[in-house]
Amino acid sequence: LSYFRQILHKNLKHRGRKIIFIHGNGDGTLRNAIRRELDEAFAMSCTYEISSVANYGNSATVVTVR
Repeated sequence: LSYFRQILHKNLKHRGRKIIFIHGNGDGTLRNAIRRELDEAFAMSCTYEISSVANYGNSATVVTVR
């Protein structure tokens, strides 16, 4: 999660930028942690969606900086 936070903080000044975080399918631990962090810490500056980009399916989360 520290790398996720680092990348997100570096990109907060770029409004409209989309970042794809690939977390894999697995048991959902990393996916849930990323989405919880987005909901709690970055809710005012980012939105996210389940990826349908490039066939990632449920294994990636697309974050848009607002």
